[in-house]
Amino acid sequence: MNIFIEIHRIFLFMKRNLFTWHIGTDAMFF
Repeated sequence: MNIFIEIHRIFLFMKRNLFTWHIGTDAMFF
């Protein structure tokens, strides 16, 4: 159970970083 919580937390962290990185590249192009 604890391992699933850790994986979920890492997945959310990576998703948030990808989202902000995507906004950064969009700001560079536009």
